Amino acid sequence: MIHAIYVIHKTSGLNIYKRFQGDISINENLFSGFISALFTFIKEVSHKTIERVTMDEQVLLLHETDNCILSALIDLEESCISVKNKLIALGSYIEHNYTKETLDNWTGDLGIFHELDSLVDSLFFKNVVFDKLSSVKKYLDLLDTLPDISVYGLLSTNGDFIFLSQDNRDIRILVAQSFDSLVSNDMYLNHRSIDKHEGTHILHTKHGSLIFTGVNDEVVLFTLNTNEKTLGLALTLVEKVASRIEYTLQIEKKSKNEFVLPMGVNK
Repeated sequence: MIHAIYVIHKTSGLNIYKRFQGDISINENLFSGFISALFTFIKEVSHKTIERVTMDEQVLLLHETDNCILSALIDLEESCISVKNKLIALGSYIEHNYTKETLDNWTGDLGIFHELDSLVDSLFFKNVVFDKLSSVKKYLDLLDTLPDISVYGLLSTNGDFIFLSQDNRDIRILVAQSFDSLVSNDMYLNHRSIDKHEGTHILHTKHGSLIFTGVNDEVVLFTLNTNEKTLGLALTLVEKVASRIEYTLQIEKKSKNEFVLPMGVNK
């Protein structure tokens, strides 16, 4: 879950935009002061910027632009890469639509930033809608034929959950962190081994083998196989299902692009 989005003006240290979801209560003045002080301290000590603060149950992601510091408070089951990319998109929009003079001369009127509401909602607070799920569900159901596949689902290629066979928080955290590790080559999972099998990535965890298989440029299929002895069978089945889903999506895309010409008109 994404709990909060903040935008802080770098020069003044004031919070110029905020958006909440859920029950977490934050003192915005204390928060903006903390973030500004943290950025200043890190730059003075290491001449670098800070991008992430990890806590027990949440992660604070940070992104710096020329004039602002953007932050997102998220739960562990969210993909950090996905949310960070959305912060970058929001930051680019702000820099493009609000000049430095506008921000530096800001009088405290939050109304000038209300137009950000629809963009923030669409980026951070709307669930991913996959309108083709019904057409590929029958292929996902094939994964139930192998008992050692305990859970499976679909991700968008930016890390958002599209479908999960068992909505379990621990699984969401495992999948999100593993996906981020594969995409960014982040070494916080370096105690686990990663294999590659014909474009399929296998991450060996204490829960079993987590398999990621790209379906197309937009969708990733993942499964958790709990028995190493049946990993070969799982790989074969996963790649078969991924191929069928890919083919179905291609056919649907092609059919949408086709149109019927009027009688007497040749292609």
